[in-house]
Amino acid sequence: MNRPHRLTSFILTAAVFFTPIAFAFNVEHEVEELLESVESKNIDPTMFEEVNYKVLSLAIEAVEEIVHDNPDSAQLFEILFSAVATKQGHDVVSLGSIKTLSAEEAMSYYSDLEFVDEVDVGIDIWDEEYEHLHDAIHLLLHPAISVLLAREYVKTGDEDLLSILSEELHEVIEHYEEVVEGVEGGDH
Repeated sequence: MNRPHRLTSFILTAAVFFTPIAFAFNVEHEVEELLESVESKNIDPTMFEEVNYKVLSLAIEAVEEIVHDNPDSAQLFEILFSAVATKQGHDVVSLGSIKTLSAEEAMSYYSDLEFVDEVDVGIDIWDEEYEHLHDAIHLLLHPAISVLLAREYVKTGDEDLLSILSEELHEVIEHYEEVVEGVEGGDH
């Protein structure tokens, strides 16, 4: 009689401790695939976007957990979710409103967090109390900006964009690790 309860406890415990690790592995695997295409200068825009959309879907799942534990950040992340992604169910199917910007404009307005001076995000993200949200913010932005950079590279052939694109993709891994570490450690 006790076995089903123990099995259920084990499954729940495993889900809590291994899900963030699995997400991190998936993100790293997906981003490594993108980095290979950047290094080879052979970017298939359709594949690049599809993989980035998978990464964005995983990023949104991780950030939604942070929002759940930090409800005062909901307004900020709703703005960012709509900027970076259009979703059908749990899947990202295209970029959100960020797609109307060039990569340079998106980096300035969103990555440099200029948008918080123009839009009420509900909190002061510069306050020390909210510093832990910065990795989550950038985790959402870097994959979207990567799509913009890849589109510009395919259109222009400007190889300088490849180094910026590579940096953006490395940032995805870095911020994802920080977010997962925060979720696992309860720092969210």
